[in-house]
Amino acid sequence: MLAMGHPEYSEFNEEFKAKVAIEAIRGLKALTEISLEYELHQNKISK
Repeated sequence: MLAMGHPEYSEFNEEFKAKVAIEAIRGLKALTEISLEYELHQNKISK
């Protein structure tokens, strides 16, 4: 399954995954904001 025009999340490099994960863990932004910024579905971020 593709996430908003991006390759599958598993195909993203480790740096990108870490960047998104850190933003989610910090909790300074809502998942909605992060998903829009990185063009990912919220489910991909919350896993």
